[in-house]
Amino acid sequence: MDAFGANPLIPSMSLKAQARHLKHLREGASYPNVSMEEYVRMSGELARLAVGGDILGYKAKDGAIVRYNTATNDWVKAYESGVASMYKPKRGLDYFTDTKNSDGG
Repeated sequence: MDAFGANPLIPSMSLKAQARHLKHLREGASYPNVSMEEYVRMSGELARLAVGGDILGYKAKDGAIVRYNTATNDWVKAYESGVASMYKPKRGLDYFTDTKNSDGG
């Protein structure tokens, strides 16, 4: 997977991962008015994007691709096996920077 380029072959979030991330679709969470289908679509689209413009990103030492959209505050992590997670971090860009440093990106 490319640290900074597009990754069009990243699969969508698995059903198991979707079940773990239902919490992000509840009232008061990151995506309260979004269906699971839309969440899966949005997370996959962001994970597959190349870095540039509003999109920041890196490749973690465990092989994960991380993308952060500074305009929408969406943070996503994905592996060759699929999207692992997407949410809106409360600390925004600071969270992205911290995870980049701790992930070895």
